[in-house]
Amino acid sequence: MIGLVGASGFIGRSIADHLNARDVPYAALMRQPDAVPDGAFTSAKRIARFAIGGDMDKAAFDGVDTAVLVGWATKPGSEHGGFPGEIGLNVRPYTELLTDLAETGVQHLIFISSGGAVYGNVDQSERIDEDHICTPTTSYGYGKLCTEKAIEGFWAPLGRRYTIVRPSNPVGLHQVQSAGVHGLFPSVLTAMLNNRHVRVFGDGTTVRDYFAVEDLADLVLKVAQSDGGNTVVNAASGAGMSVNEVIGICEDAVGCAAQRDILMDRQPNIAYNVLNIDRAHRLFDWQPTRDVSDVAAELVSAMRRTLR
Repeated sequence: MIGLVGASGFIGRSIADHLNARDVPYAALMRQPDAVPDGAFTSAKRIARFAIGGDMDKAAFDGVDTAVLVGWATKPGSEHGGFPGEIGLNVRPYTELLTDLAETGVQHLIFISSGGAVYGNVDQSERIDEDHICTPTTSYGYGKLCTEKAIEGFWAPLGRRYTIVRPSNPVGLHQVQSAGVHGLFPSVLTAMLNNRHVRVFGDGTTVRDYFAVEDLADLVLKVAQSDGGNTVVNAASGAGMSVNEVIGICEDAVGCAAQRDILMDRQPNIAYNVLNIDRAHRLFDWQPTRDVSDVAAELVSAMRRTLR
């Protein structure tokens, strides 16, 4: 059985939806199970309160052989006390979790890391593969990389398996809950639907890698159901998209032109950041299938329902 740690967040809910649709049994572990919406975790065998770090209840992992670690206390682009805060909020609790999981029947860890934040200050015209040097420039990326190294250094010597998944920029319905906090698509759509200007840093030619969160969930399930050995794997579209192109997709989804505030003095340093997904295809026969334009249209419909 799969244990989904951090099931109530954007990616956690998206993975749960994917498991529900395929009637895959799992345990949904989260900080606030009392706040679960109706019908959110239909195939969950267990919905339990669980916080990473401190006095953790190892009984939450009874019957779990694969743990998917999604929970994270901070978000990209937001600072919570800098590097010391990241260590206290995420790195230390995760090392405590690894220690406790060593005393359970969990045999396979799937850790949802980060693509852009872990690779860090990479600016090149070629797609970034998993063997590229990691130079995180934010506390968020530093925390993710520290946890990756803890898993590689502590978990593997126990004779157990791990898969580290580095997603680029997933987009999906449950991201609406985080609109304005992180994510270019929900930020642009939120501004447009509220008749606000869309802030564009620089000339809008900065290229990043966006893909549907359902495709990420599909990769996680494929990883859980197969043996790719101990590995790190990128999850992305494998194709770049500029800020201007994202805004264009959002304009099509909303049905009107965006009002743009062009901030030329804030041109991002990294012009191009796209991930190579060949390893995911080779090891897990995976590739993204959904068009982000369709995801944007779904986001618009959900946001309009919320506004009404």
